[in-house]
Amino acid sequence: MSTRWTVMSIVAVAVAVGYWVADGRSTVQGQAAPGRGYAAVPGAVGALDVTGPYDVVADWPKDLSTLPGNEKWTWG
Repeated sequence: MSTRWTVMSIVAVAVAVGYWVADGRSTVQGQAAPGRGYAAVPGAVGALDVTGPYDVVADWPKDLSTLPGNEKWTWG
């Protein structure tokens, strides 16, 4: 019976210490508040615009057969 209580006590202390170490509510001193995002389309509201506006790249994606060493490759 004594070993059972010892093991249970050790497990309880380990769980308590694990909870204390893994507690994500503590903040780092000097940590800035998260910045505000901006919409890709002015005035648009949405949660899927994570990275903001983007630039369209001409000729992308490129055809694989135009890349050096891939003349016989195709896609589609």
